[in-house]
Amino acid sequence: GKLTLVSTVNREEYQQFVLNVTVTDRGSPKLFSLVKVFIAVDNINDVNPVFNKTLYTAAIYENTTVGAVVIALQASENEADISIITYSIAIGAANVFAMNETTGVISLIAPVDRETKSSYQLLVKATDNGIPPRFGSADVVVTIKDINDNSPIFSKQAYSASISELSTVGTTVLSVSASDLDFGVNSKLVYALEMGVLDATKFSIENTTGVISLTSPVDREMQDTYSFKVIAQDLPVLKAMTRYASANVTVNILDENDNPPVFSVNASVVRNLNRSVLLS
Repeated sequence: GKLTLVSTVNREEYQQFVLNVTVTDRGSPKLFSLVKVFIAVDNINDVNPVFNKTLYTAAIYENTTVGAVVIALQASENEADISIITYSIAIGAANVFAMNETTGVISLIAPVDRETKSSYQLLVKATDNGIPPRFGSADVVVTIKDINDNSPIFSKQAYSASISELSTVGTTVLSVSASDLDFGVNSKLVYALEMGVLDATKFSIENTTGVISLTSPVDREMQDTYSFKVIAQDLPVLKAMTRYASANVTVNILDENDNPPVFSVNASVVRNLNRSVLLS
């Protein structure tokens, strides 16, 4: 008359069993009695909380204000009688992000800078209130999107070159270069010469390469040095966020033997002077 368990049971499948138990004697005729046996299945905490994704992704701009919501996560559990789930960041930048333990919302708690770190990877946990408590986990990747917060930087603040005064139009004078710490379109640069400066009118610059060339003849006897500025400009999507940088350029004109000697007095005076000398 002893009831024994012959296979495992799962509280999440069956909360109760109802058995009809019969006892029969060995007499003739046989007599029996019937009884209902109710067996309740007690719950134990054997199911982990489960996030609705194993990998979450989010993206925020690097100028996102502290306190902004980054992403909201949710976990669930099929365990009966266990309804409280607590969320936390297990591994990752806990000094940059915080997770609300009851809602699963991840917020920004410190400024971010894409040029310092372009992405963060977090391991988050959902822990139930069972005894003993069980937990589930998921990965969260937060990408930091670029804004145009860096100005171009020239490799030098001052460039200089020397060319012959006999240089032909189209001669390459020198190349300038600049870089930008921003990313994507925010890091693309174009070059230009300073506007409204007379010295710059003798030259042109290739706007993508930074190569400066001669556009009209020069004469050292007229002007031996040209000074102007070169400009580097980035190309953000929002034109209002355009940033600039400048550098100084000096071009020295080298002398060539392109002028014949010139007497300092009139030739007829010299002839008359020579004749006077001979007569004397």
